[in-house]
Amino acid sequence: MSQKSSNLGQAGFSLAELLVVIAVIGVMAAIAVPNIGSITSHAYYAKKERNAQNVAMVAASARAAGANNTWQTLDQALDDIVSGIHVQVGTESLEFRVPLSDSDRTEVATFLRLEGGRVIYEPSGSVN
Repeated sequence: MSQKSSNLGQAGFSLAELLVVIAVIGVMAAIAVPNIGSITSHAYYAKKERNAQNVAMVAASARAAGANNTWQTLDQALDDIVSGIHVQVGTESLEFRVPLSDSDRTEVATFLRLEGGRVIYEPSGSVN
């Protein structure tokens, strides 16, 4: 005769245990989600600031290499820097540029100002 095994005494997790686990996961998610949002906004701001630093550095480097750009407006400077400033140094031709999308370009302008036709980086980001 074969003996059938019964699973009656071997129930898995109780409903209460499952609810506790779900509640703990919910609390952990409630803590993590706002922190992730904060991290992404800080990264976004840092990207804008780094792009502005790059624009100012490229403008200064082009001037140091012999470019004679004296811009009247920040838009003129950004046009040149995004499209590329070409400088001939001896037999070498150098190109200075920062590739920016239109939205990045608009955001970068909040960190930059013109002073004497030169692009100046302002870390406060309050320049308009």
